[in-house]
Amino acid sequence: MDRKSEAYELVRLGLKNDLKSHVCWHVYGLLYRSDREYREAIKCYRNALKIDPDNIEILRTSPLAGTNADLAGFVETRQQLLTLKPNHRMNWIGFAVAHHLNSNGAKAIEILEAYEGTLEDDYPPENERCEHGEMLLYKISLLEECGFIQRAYEELLKKEFKIVRAPCFSFVKLDCLEEGDKLYRALLSMNPDNYRYYEGLQKCVGLFSENGLYSPDEIDRLDALYKSLGQEYRWSSAVKVKNSEAADNYIRPLLTKGVPSLFSDLSPLYDHPNKADILEQLILELEHSVRTTGIPWELLCSPLVGSPYLDDFSEGIIWFEGGLSQGMEEGSYGGG
Repeated sequence: MDRKSEAYELVRLGLKNDLKSHVCWHVYGLLYRSDREYREAIKCYRNALKIDPDNIEILRTSPLAGTNADLAGFVETRQQLLTLKPNHRMNWIGFAVAHHLNSNGAKAIEILEAYEGTLEDDYPPENERCEHGEMLLYKISLLEECGFIQRAYEELLKKEFKIVRAPCFSFVKLDCLEEGDKLYRALLSMNPDNYRYYEGLQKCVGLFSENGLYSPDEIDRLDALYKSLGQEYRWSSAVKVKNSEAADNYIRPLLTKGVPSLFSDLSPLYDHPNKADILEQLILELEHSVRTTGIPWELLCSPLVGSPYLDDFSEGIIWFEGGLSQGMEEGSYGGG
């Protein structure tokens, strides 16, 4: 029920009756926050905290209203929460995150290290391994972000047995390319649809270019690399379109199935003009073929002959036009 205007009237009436009610100021702040009026919400939270500075609930919710608007206040409230309840892990992590958001990564690292100093040597217990491992990965990412690459690597090796999820570490910066190669291949075996893992692997084998330009020799090596990976992970949708043939082999079967995420999977390629042109040309050719030649949909998409999922002409045209319109919205296709 949309009765927010009534809620505003009631909370103002409450403040009129008792201007020193921290509950009314807190609810007033919650209402403003729900309407994304963050500056007004911050004022309400501050008034509530002046009246009841140690109220856990107000402290817990107040930084949410100050996100992107009052980072200094965020740090302050997180510090108050930690002071009131230093035995709660989330208060330590929240204080560290506040400093990180406030562009003080080094202080965030100090806080996490101080928290680790409060723990027993055999921590964490089995039921908290995942959460603790994520905290350690966050600390390692902070070290890397602050430029302490060697410290981050040493920390990763030291705490590896406490980390549940395999990390994605920048071995390239340490010139540990062989180790990085092994790690990214291991990560790909767990999740072959992660584009970052492919990018990391390319960097480790010396086949990554920020501007997307490659020499003929590098293109041949990339082609060989992705052909081998394609054989290993046939079900993966992490596409690297090198030419129209590769794009054709990938797009046709998924168009036949009517996979809704096809063009979202292709969207990273829109940033590369030559690849976007290949996609546009291919889709236009397929659409033209369907419209003019009358070739049955299942024969056009020959990789799946005998098991078409979209056997209606109009449905096929919809998928073509949907892909073209999405490419145009991304600002990559010039025609349509």
